[in-house]
Amino acid sequence: MIGEIKNALVARLPPAQKQRLKARVGLAQKAWINRFRSYGPDDLESRLGRMGLGAGDIVLIHSSFRSTNGFRASPRDVTEAVRRIVGPDGTIAMMSMPYTTSTKEHLATGAVFDVRRTPSAMGIITEIFRRSGALRSLSPTHPILAVGPRAEELLAGHADCPYPCGPDSPFEHMLELDAKVLFFDLPFVAFTFFHYIEHRLRDRLPFPLYDEKPVIARYVDYDGTPRSAEVYVFGQEAIERRRVDVLARASRRSGTSVWSRLGNTQLVLTRMSAVLDEALRLAERGTLPYDVSGGARAAER
Repeated sequence: MIGEIKNALVARLPPAQKQRLKARVGLAQKAWINRFRSYGPDDLESRLGRMGLGAGDIVLIHSSFRSTNGFRASPRDVTEAVRRIVGPDGTIAMMSMPYTTSTKEHLATGAVFDVRRTPSAMGIITEIFRRSGALRSLSPTHPILAVGPRAEELLAGHADCPYPCGPDSPFEHMLELDAKVLFFDLPFVAFTFFHYIEHRLRDRLPFPLYDEKPVIARYVDYDGTPRSAEVYVFGQEAIERRRVDVLARASRRSGTSVWSRLGNTQLVLTRMSAVLDEALRLAERGTLPYDVSGGARAAER
């Protein structure tokens, strides 16, 4: 009741007053977090080590860097903390898609992906990582960045994958090498490896996972040569019915993923193989990470 009254009173304020109030609240929130829920790179390194990240690991990082996460350092220092843990024998990877819409919507704009110059739209940590000299895969739709002794091995042949997250893709390469996934202040629903999992589950779905025909995607390679590739994009029904949270909850309950809060940051660490096994177990019991209600109607269309 009190909250409703407060919201009603705020709604009546003139736009300028609303903006000032919002700014004051934001400053107060940041001051509280900096005072009571802040941490540094050494704290992050220690916590990730206790969660199970270690020397020689291959790790795919999904990240978001907010001013209110409590981290008392730069976005680059997040990557450096991970680099110190995995050491010289470890390999760090990140997604670097150049869009935040669906793949189909992005390709419909006629955009050309330049592996050397196109920025990553996956957050500032990924863009700094890209600019630091990371190797980038030649996928016009799901390019992956990697640094470390297994980088070339992970990213090889990505341009030739009609299913960019499916067979022979870097996701399968990482799976075979027992890679881990780290979420830094980003929800589990941003789990890009989920696309590999759903490819494995596609025959169990009451609707098509992909559009029937591939789409032409254009890109520019490391030599500056224009090229094109045929890629299959996810169907609209599959996009709308995804429920990655189903897998996230199951993974957390079973201990497949380790969840921890450091300062004001949510951390999650998991193994690709463990989450895939979890998804396959759920599927055997008839539980899929989708809204499958009305599946018969979907299959008829």
